[in-house]
Amino acid sequence: MLVLTAAAAVLVETVPVLRGGLGNIAWFFVWIAFAIAGGSVPLGFGAVRTSMRLAMAAKHLHPAEFSVGFTQIAHPLRVFTWNGLAPPGGLVAGRLVLITVCCVLAVVPAAWFGRFDPARSRPRAQAASDSDVLAGDAGQQTALLPEAAVPGASQTAGLPRHAYRPLPARDARPTRASGRLLAGELRILIQGTSRWWWLVAAVLDVAGLLVPARLAGPYGASTALLLAAAWIWPVLIWSRLGAQRRENGLDALLGAYPGSYRQVAAEWLAGLALTAATGLGPLLRMAAAASDGPRVAAWAAGALFIPSLALLLGSVSRSRRLFQALYVALWYAAVNQLAAADYMGTVLVHGRPAGPSPLLTAGIALAMLTLTFTIRAVRHATR
Repeated sequence: MLVLTAAAAVLVETVPVLRGGLGNIAWFFVWIAFAIAGGSVPLGFGAVRTSMRLAMAAKHLHPAEFSVGFTQIAHPLRVFTWNGLAPPGGLVAGRLVLITVCCVLAVVPAAWFGRFDPARSRPRAQAASDSDVLAGDAGQQTALLPEAAVPGASQTAGLPRHAYRPLPARDARPTRASGRLLAGELRILIQGTSRWWWLVAAVLDVAGLLVPARLAGPYGASTALLLAAAWIWPVLIWSRLGAQRRENGLDALLGAYPGSYRQVAAEWLAGLALTAATGLGPLLRMAAAASDGPRVAAWAAGALFIPSLALLLGSVSRSRRLFQALYVALWYAAVNQLAAADYMGTVLVHGRPAGPSPLLTAGIALAMLTLTFTIRAVRHATR
């Protein structure tokens, strides 16, 4: 398993499609599939399961199901003695074959992975880069001029490359620019999103709104599943919150912004707007039912929770990976009826959410947002 995991990591990081967040999310579900359905081959659960069943049969015990992870049972578990596994020859041979295959998978990417050699970069990408430089606007052309030709360059010539001087608070514009700031943060958050992504998001919204009552179930189970699908779809976009400024080398530039609190608030509101937009269909469906007030409250708490979590994890780690890993695991636990992890009200008991109170979820979201503000303020003050 160590060799398989290492080989998978090397392979995923060298395949352009999987190198980003998509590979992180795909690995989680591949691992789950191995552990639950296909674990007999890579994990060796098949041999362990067979050996345990034989041990139980020898003690005249009824063979039970083999389970790993969260399992709901209706009666207390009992203990039986298992003396361990005597590995058969087929199991050992299978391990050796698997190690050989993994070694091949780890070596094969060297055929196309160019490391950081610009000579092995794709000609099309290089041509596009050259055309961008040639087609630069006036501002870009000014940046290529010598320092002496740029007005005011002599005043900043002695400053370090990444130094900045924040504007005094009295020079900052009033809050009338907050709307434009929010629009800018929203545009930055969703930039580069393809039309196909928006099409799928729209289909999930419409499906959540128009699901027939006969398919919604007595307690709206189908609506809850559609909400869960809608709130896993934007995970790669949410993971940008709090991380883009660091990944794109804009910490020094944005650090000069005098209203740091307004910038953080606008970034969080942009994530909230995306969350509300993707879950709007299920919300309207729940709001149309007179008895779905508790689920509407759970929806509102979940809409506050998701961008707060993304912004906090992105600000702490300065990377998208932490949110991608933790959120997918949390979402998976909620979808699998783990009430303690249900932040969006999908676990239902007699039509009411069985998870944490919406007030508790909203309070946790507020605490995470406050912590994010504190982290940004400390970093801003200690530059």
